[in-house]
Amino acid sequence: MSVFVDRRLPEPSAGWKHNPPPGHLRSGYVGELKLANRIVTALPGEVVIHYGMAAGLRGPDVASIGPDGTIRVWDSKWRTEPRFISRSGHEQNKSLEHVVNAVRDQVKQAVESGRLLPEAGQRAVENATNRNFFVITVGTGNAHGGVVRSVQNGRYADTRSK
Repeated sequence: MSVFVDRRLPEPSAGWKHNPPPGHLRSGYVGELKLANRIVTALPGEVVIHYGMAAGLRGPDVASIGPDGTIRVWDSKWRTEPRFISRSGHEQNKSLEHVVNAVRDQVKQAVESGRLLPEAGQRAVENATNRNFFVITVGTGNAHGGVVRSVQNGRYADTRSK
């Protein structure tokens, strides 16, 4: 498997040699790698702190931090058939709490490694501690569109019905 990875990205969580089996797991993994590339290319100053988990694991697909310390959790939805994407799979409190904990750990690691500027790192730590971030569900492959939701104090801030 060969996918270009932007030099601004760290090593994928699953490692450089991860090679998922052909089929939907590989397609989804490739979509996540391409999403991480798109983020660092399209959003100036955005630092990807996590991406490329081993295929089949649950958790945030990509996590990034903006220059102002804003945390974004990206949920990549790979689809073979053309279709529009709706809300993320992190709708249940248990799933959202898992994301909150993962984000806290990833922010801490990014600050300790020096990948974030001190100001952005400090603000990101505050946001992670207060459980404030965005969940962005985006289409990859033939999926199009996406949904942005705000999480404040560990709960979705919008009150729209599911």
